[in-house]
Amino acid sequence: SVIRNEENQGRPRARNMVIDEAGDDCLAWLDAGDLWHPRKLELQISALLSAEAAQPATRFLCTGPLRWVFADKADERLRVPELEGDQLYNALTGKLFPYLQGIIGKAEHFRSLGGFDERLLRRQDYDFLVRFIGSGGRMVGSPSDIPVFTYLKSDIGNSVAVVAAANRVIRTKHQQYYRQYGSELTRQVRSNQDRLVARFYRHNGHPVRSIAYGIRAKAMKPELVETARRTAGRTRSV
Repeated sequence: SVIRNEENQGRPRARNMVIDEAGDDCLAWLDAGDLWHPRKLELQISALLSAEAAQPATRFLCTGPLRWVFADKADERLRVPELEGDQLYNALTGKLFPYLQGIIGKAEHFRSLGGFDERLLRRQDYDFLVRFIGSGGRMVGSPSDIPVFTYLKSDIGNSVAVVAAANRVIRTKHQQYYRQYGSELTRQVRSNQDRLVARFYRHNGHPVRSIAYGIRAKAMKPELVETARRTAGRTRSV
């Protein structure tokens, strides 16, 4: 079926409407302009079924490698989500590359957390992935040599205010995780957020603001990020 809104209600609201209508089926996502690899569903459903068969009591979502293609410049990059080790840490620091176009899983797993936060007009997939893993969910991956989708990136025209507002909501929501990992993790997340805002300012004709956020991002970047990982590991093992 096709779901249509008479007016634009924002991406998270539209995604939540899909979740509500999805029943018990798997959900795979694709935003306008992005591209799936022809074998995406085959590869990811196979990986997902294998994980669920091995650990039936665990909630799984499947992700996979992706291609970043920058529409505004001749630049293309391969990104492979870092699934090994502490997945919550990797989600918080962006190493899982939480783009919904590369994720597939049962609709009930998306509903279980109340779907997407409708306050977040941007970065709602990052927030969802952190909450999913923080609540005990796990990510599995399709083969690392086949990018399952192409993300056509463009920063032109994006509202920096919307991104900055989303970052503020995310920082408030995830305080429990920042306390768990310590100050280095908090600074790493803030540095990542400021670098994102700096990039949007730079690509939309605001070089002075971009430089200011870039300087702040560098100042916030921790020198010993591994300390946060070790601290959290000791906390969970007690």
